[in-house]
Amino acid sequence: MEQSDLDFNTTDLIYHVTTQHDWLSAQLSGIYNRSTKDKSFDDVGFIHASTAIQLEETKNFVYGNFAAKLVVLILSQSKLSSAGIAVRFEEGGEGEFYPHIYAPIPVRLIVDTIEL
Repeated sequence: MEQSDLDFNTTDLIYHVTTQHDWLSAQLSGIYNRSTKDKSFDDVGFIHASTAIQLEETKNFVYGNFAAKLVVLILSQSKLSSAGIAVRFEEGGEGEFYPHIYAPIPVRLIVDTIEL
């Protein structure tokens, strides 16, 4: 179910949790193409993201007791859209809607990062 026309987020910013290894690889290649833990954009067809409210729960669900360092990528929906990259809020289970990014992300479009 797609709900891209609903205003789920009062801010332009959305977030994606990744491993430090995948983030460093993206910096070298210039493109971030991981969807979620152990899955690429090509595997899934989009990149999973979260709103600020969903971030902690998503991190815990996806990475749980993962021992390696994690990084949060901070993304601007308007910046992605201006680059022709679609962001759609879609149901992720239990009636909760999450932002999905429908293209690999050029590193230059990432607003900032937070190391966890």
